[in-house]
Amino acid sequence: LAMKRRLGDSEHNILIVQGNLAMTYGQLGRLDEALSMRRDVYSGHLRHRDLGPLHQSTLGAAVNLSTSLVDAGNYAEARAFTRDQMELARRAFGADHPVTLDFQWGYSRAFTLDKDVSAEQLAEVATTLEKTLEISQRVCGREHPRTCSVRGELTFAREEISRRGA
Repeated sequence: LAMKRRLGDSEHNILIVQGNLAMTYGQLGRLDEALSMRRDVYSGHLRHRDLGPLHQSTLGAAVNLSTSLVDAGNYAEARAFTRDQMELARRAFGADHPVTLDFQWGYSRAFTLDKDVSAEQLAEVATTLEKTLEISQRVCGREHPRTCSVRGELTFAREEISRRGA
């Protein structure tokens, strides 16, 4: 990263490298470092003159930030951030776009992993995931990794509903 900066690489390429580093930190369990870098990447996308908040690359960075927020256990912040970004994605690309589906999956994770969420809230999330799964199967295919993630989250939500007594 430092070398790319010294060599004068483009800001967009530097953001890509930072995003890759953040992913690596997350995979290594260094969640605070991953989250900090994801915040920087998202902010960099917003500041970039050619991108802006509705650019697919910026929304992709927002999906990654929302995932890092959930992974770090910042569920309330993840829900608030993801809800806003999901609406931007719907406006920019529509309800059936893969980025919108990623936000719906991420938003659901911010509920299913939060032990303070009620069974009633999880039931609402499960309903949303059922709709998301239907769209993902149609748009991406039954065995696409995105569809499998949504299906897995739906299964987990249903298990959590049973565990929490709804």
